[in-house]
Amino acid sequence: MSKHTGTTGCFNWSWADGWDSTTVYFHNTCKTTHVIEITWNHDLEYDASIPPDYKSSHNGLGSMTHLYDRGACGSFC
Repeated sequence: MSKHTGTTGCFNWSWADGWDSTTVYFHNTCKTTHVIEITWNHDLEYDASIPPDYKSSHNGLGSMTHLYDRGACGSFC
């Protein structure tokens, strides 16, 4: 199992390879609310507004394929 870490825009993230599902952990490091988008290869994408300095996680089916910072607020704020 491999652990993956990185930064995308305002989000630091990490996840480990999974078979049935993958949990992605993230932290908004900016001083403003940003929208995160996470996609998995066997699940719908997860979109949410994440407040400043907020840490959380989300689980999806299959492997994680993409994580995007969609910018400050967007249509979710």
